Amino acid sequence: MAKFIYIRQASDNAACISVDRITDISVDTNGKLNIDFAGNDNGDCGAVFSINTSDANEKSILLYVTRAIANNRQSVLTIADAVTGEFIHKNITAVDSITPSS
Repeated sequence: MAKFIYIRQASDNAACISVDRITDISVDTNGKLNIDFAGNDNGDCGAVFSINTSDANEKSILLYVTRAIANNRQSVLTIADAVTGEFIHKNITAVDSITPSS
C-alpha cells in the first residue's frame, strides 16, 4: 500500500507527498522543521514548518515526526493542516512553505 504525508498551508496550497520520496527530515537553529523530498524533475522540493521549542527540544520534535512517518499504518498521515489547525506534534505551529516539484 502506498503511503503519503499530507501538508496544507492554505486553502489553495496543499500537497500529498509519497513517503518513498522523502530524502531527509531535519531541524535548524531558526526553529524550523524541514521535510525534503525528491521531485519528478530531481529538483529541490520540500516543506518547512515553524516549531516552538519553549517546552520541547528540536531533537524530540524531529524524532517524534520521523517515527510517526516510519510507523504510520494509514495511507495518508497529516503532518500539518494550517487551515484546520491540525498538527502532528503540538510544537509545530505553522506551515511556512511547500515547494513542489516543477
